[in-house]
Amino acid sequence: MGLSKFRCHCYKRVDEREFAGASFPTVRRAFAACHGSGWLGKDVLLRVSVPERSEKALPSFAIISAANSKFFQLLRGLVLSIRRHPQGAGVPIGVLNVGLEPGEIAWLSERGVKVATPEWDFDFGEGKPPEYFKAMVSRPHLPKYFGGVDILIWIDSDAWVQDWSAIELLVAGAGRRGFAIVPEIDRSYTPFYDNATYNAHHHYWLVQCFDKETADKLYAYPLFNVGVFAARADAPHWSAWATLLADSFRRHIAFPSEQTALNVVLRTQDLPFSMLPSHCNWICYRALPFCSEDGGILLDPQLPHQPLGIVHMAGPGMKDQDFTLQTQGGATVTRSLQYLPPADGGAARPV
Repeated sequence: MGLSKFRCHCYKRVDEREFAGASFPTVRRAFAACHGSGWLGKDVLLRVSVPERSEKALPSFAIISAANSKFFQLLRGLVLSIRRHPQGAGVPIGVLNVGLEPGEIAWLSERGVKVATPEWDFDFGEGKPPEYFKAMVSRPHLPKYFGGVDILIWIDSDAWVQDWSAIELLVAGAGRRGFAIVPEIDRSYTPFYDNATYNAHHHYWLVQCFDKETADKLYAYPLFNVGVFAARADAPHWSAWATLLADSFRRHIAFPSEQTALNVVLRTQDLPFSMLPSHCNWICYRALPFCSEDGGILLDPQLPHQPLGIVHMAGPGMKDQDFTLQTQGGATVTRSLQYLPPADGGAARPV
């Protein structure tokens, strides 16, 4: 048991099993997120249970995404945001090619990205969806395309990594429980989408992909957004997800089918998983972030305004326009939600 000093006003034990391998700032941020900004008030001692050092290596992991040419510029931002971090300079990155041009594939290869062309992992017969739909169909089959690591992290191409602590939490959560994902719930999030509640949309898709009985049982739970998650390569969640997704396709084929199927798996099949805080997959459509005074760092809109870990530009209009964002000091900054390299007004260094 060790004592470490940082800004906090109470003794509190942190379970080393939850955060094994995570840096101390990661534990600090997660602790603050769970217990509120008041924990960051004063300089006293936080009691942290620290595991004994061992020679056992931390889990290896790769970060996976998918794109076609339409999404290449967003994918480019994701790759650059990973490589920008010292911890991400040598991390394996994989991309499912669902319609990239040769020049785009060459750009990825130059940055050490493995590009794989997925198969149709479900037999749709003659009524196959468009090629980009493979990005959804193949998601439960990622270990088939990207082997050789302990943990696979999926990040949608319309998201990017701002604070590496989110990656550390994904690895820690998947390492401990087999699977880690972020529920779409936060004190700032709107409950509405397209003139209806998110719960109403969730109920509709559960009925379409499964049945009303399942929908009535599960629609009130917070949605697990499938745009960011992590899983051990040998976790049973993959096969359970693949089986249920195939079952749902026999009823209805829709864009959110794979997300709906994963929600049913996690809510009904008694498989362990870690639920991570919203900054690990910040859904910009549900709440626009604040930003730093220089416009370089996107922040939680509520106190203590911690930097967002993974910024997800999900939702209509989030990817291709500028927004007027508030700063901590009450000013405003106009900028895109996309990853901005330093030369384009982004953060001078990784968060």
